Amino acid sequence: MSSDLPGVKPEDIKLYIDSRTGKIPLALNSDGTFSLPLREDLLKENPFIVANQPKGSMSLKADVSFRGRLDPEDQALVEQRKARYASLFFAGTISKAKELFWCEFIPDLPTNAPAVIHSKQGDIKVSPDQDGVTRIRYDAKLAGENPWVTFPSRGKWITRIEMELP
Repeated sequence: MSSDLPGVKPEDIKLYIDSRTGKIPLALNSDGTFSLPLREDLLKENPFIVANQPKGSMSLKADVSFRGRLDPEDQALVEQRKARYASLFFAGTISKAKELFWCEFIPDLPTNAPAVIHSKQGDIKVSPDQDGVTRIRYDAKLAGENPWVTFPSRGKWITRIEMELP
């Protein structure tokens, strides 16, 4: 997280979760990173994160990392370049914001081959754009169905969110 205002350093920014049970302070590291507590009560409440900065002056880049080992079944899926549709997107939504989610698949080697969403309604092919990136837009019906998605090659995917807070 960073301020778009000149001269504002991460140590100048104070963050907290504005929960019904009280303010929960968040420590902002010197590089602008912070961690969120994963608590069932906060997931259900979905409170705002508040900063001591003027409205509209903050930038947030989300980078979600998971640590650990994959079990053999999940490792086999990675090798087969398969994932469930819902796993490409953040679980849940931010109910107080209007948002647009999409997943960008960036292949290790350029390809014109599409990613394929294997829906009950039939396969949906999503071809790469001119820049070689395949962009899959979030669809609530597909998330509910949660079909398999097959990628054409090795690469990485990034989930993007654009939001407009009220």
